[in-house]
Amino acid sequence: MIKKCYLILLVPLLLVLFSCSQGLKKEYSLLKKSGLPQDELVSAISDFDKAHYRFFDSKLDLGVLALVQLDYEKAFSYFNRALALLDSGEKCSKAQRALLYSSLSTVYISRKDINKAQDFAKKAWECGRDGKVYGFLYGRILYSIGNNELALEIFDKTYKKYPQNLDKDSRRTYMYLLADMALYERCIELIQLNAGQGDYYENFGTFASEIFERTGDIEQAVYYSYFEFLFRKNKQKLTDDEFLKNLDLLDAALQKEGVTKGKASIRQIRAFLSKNNELVPCGENFVSKYIYYQHKIQLNDLSLDDYKAFDELEPYFCKLVEFYQTLLAQSDKFLTTNNPAVKNMLKDKIKQLGGKYE
Repeated sequence: MIKKCYLILLVPLLLVLFSCSQGLKKEYSLLKKSGLPQDELVSAISDFDKAHYRFFDSKLDLGVLALVQLDYEKAFSYFNRALALLDSGEKCSKAQRALLYSSLSTVYISRKDINKAQDFAKKAWECGRDGKVYGFLYGRILYSIGNNELALEIFDKTYKKYPQNLDKDSRRTYMYLLADMALYERCIELIQLNAGQGDYYENFGTFASEIFERTGDIEQAVYYSYFEFLFRKNKQKLTDDEFLKNLDLLDAALQKEGVTKGKASIRQIRAFLSKNNELVPCGENFVSKYIYYQHKIQLNDLSLDDYKAFDELEPYFCKLVEFYQTLLAQSDKFLTTNNPAVKNMLKDKIKQLGGKYE
């Protein structure tokens, strides 16, 4: 009978606690929707969190905000407090749990604690459907520790479900993973995606060239090799003659092996760098188009349509200062004098990339 009385007393107590929790959630939701300026809102959420030390949502939000600002120590503090609440029995949605685990994984990566980073990334992945969105994080960690087979499985599942979430770091890792697994055709799809989004990084062109070479596509391999040369040229003070010399060596080696493929790229690049009066038609490759229009400029044969077509190559060359210098140098011929905004934009872009203009 005594046990029954205690159980009866517990029911209204649980109802009161549930009611308080729901009331706090409603109050917190209204605070977040208050329309306060960001600084004031963050301050208000911080005050709310201090007043309600067992409230989970505010700790998670403040931790995520600190993480976005790269304040890893502050983020770590909030996330650990949120985690402690979960460990003590507090409830949250699966989406919140997955966010907390993935965020802690990110913090542990910054601390170079790969084991804990992997543990929390795995926990996030296992949070049902809500955790699958963090698959790229989990896959990158798995690749970093050499677990390629599981990493590929995670990457494939996540990319199939959330292709729009493939950030540049994950895309790079996915490319190298596919290359390591000798899945070259799939790797090439990501190489082309990476190039189209303007995500050049050092040795990207060299990597892409090697992958195309492994598939026997010498023409694309040569174009991507020249793509890498364009970015290194000024930085490393390389000359066109050096590239031409290597091109001749490649051509000779291909002839010796009886390889006839790839001649179009070699012929086009050689004609351009040698300042040949013969204009070689361009192919579909974006590097081929870049060479073609640069050669037309060299021959003083660029038209307005050519200028516009060259400008459309920007997504591929948005990190190449010479691209914008070329657009600016040709702008007087094709831009009206009452449109200085475009020229100023080009000058600003050149400055951002560390270049100069006349």
